[in-house]
Amino acid sequence: MKTVYFDGVCNLCNGWVRFLTRHDKQKKLEYASLQSEQAKKVFQNHPELLNLNTIVFDNNGRFYTQSDAVLLIFKELGWPYSWVYVLKIIPKFIRNKVYSWVAKNRYRWFGTCELN
Repeated sequence: MKTVYFDGVCNLCNGWVRFLTRHDKQKKLEYASLQSEQAKKVFQNHPELLNLNTIVFDNNGRFYTQSDAVLLIFKELGWPYSWVYVLKIIPKFIRNKVYSWVAKNRYRWFGTCELN
């Protein structure tokens, strides 16, 4: 199972999930908010993932966060989106610095929404 765990109160994150659901033609991905019971249950066995302020990609039991998660998710979408995976050649510390900058400002730039 391949699951994308995202911040359910973040408008940017919710928009990202809407994009993914539209473009995941083979329906490879499932989605759950980081605030969901499913996330709490899964992360119970992975305490290092609790209280993270990042996207988490569960790729069949192997967990990825930050820019690695985003790049692998794009790769799952197939062509033409899988080309984004070539950005993996950028050193991880640089990719994650950019990711963290966007994550830090996402509520201010894109706002928040209520969980249903």
